[in-house]
Amino acid sequence: MTQTTPSSGPFQRPKDARPAMSSTADGARLPRLPSLTGLRFFAAFAVFLFHVTLFTSPLPPYQPTNPFGATPVGETLEQLFRQLGYVGVSFFFILSGFVITWATPQCFSIRGFMWRRMLKVYPPHVVVWAISLVLFAGVYTSPQTAILNLTLFNTFSTDPTVYVSVNPPSWPLLSDMVFYLLFPVLMPLMRLIRTSALGKAFLRCFWGCWR
Repeated sequence: MTQTTPSSGPFQRPKDARPAMSSTADGARLPRLPSLTGLRFFAAFAVFLFHVTLFTSPLPPYQPTNPFGATPVGETLEQLFRQLGYVGVSFFFILSGFVITWATPQCFSIRGFMWRRMLKVYPPHVVVWAISLVLFAGVYTSPQTAILNLTLFNTFSTDPTVYVSVNPPSWPLLSDMVFYLLFPVLMPLMRLIRTSALGKAFLRCFWGCWR
């Protein structure tokens, strides 16, 4: 099934707009992007350095995870890697958005897309949530907080004991789900971006990670 591009009207495709992200103009599949996939290592390592240099663990009894403790060396390491962790998470979001956009055909089923995204995110979350409650989180987590984490609504809380409750690394999952919900709405607009404007858009995203 192919999708025709409007030749007139408010949704007219610019002459230098990009073709479908998952295929070339002649219908051939675009190549995979192993080089971008490899960049995930550096983002993950940045997040790792952030967590191992914290003065306060997100889990009770909130002891330092920094191997140097409350020393000048430990303080320097925390200040050095504090922002690096946030940059790593932001990079994951940007990279995932780019790869999904690249791999999604111009004509796609919204229901099928959302179903695949849900299967990728939510079942593993439920499994890790249950294991975390059994192994450690059940001792200090209230039922209300546990339900908020299970449904991913813990992200809306400003209380750190809530938004990093049960399984602390699960806090960005709701952001993933919001991105997935917005993707079918934004995708038609993204395809109208002129190729000449992509460099400026990338620089804005990159600068936003460091602000």
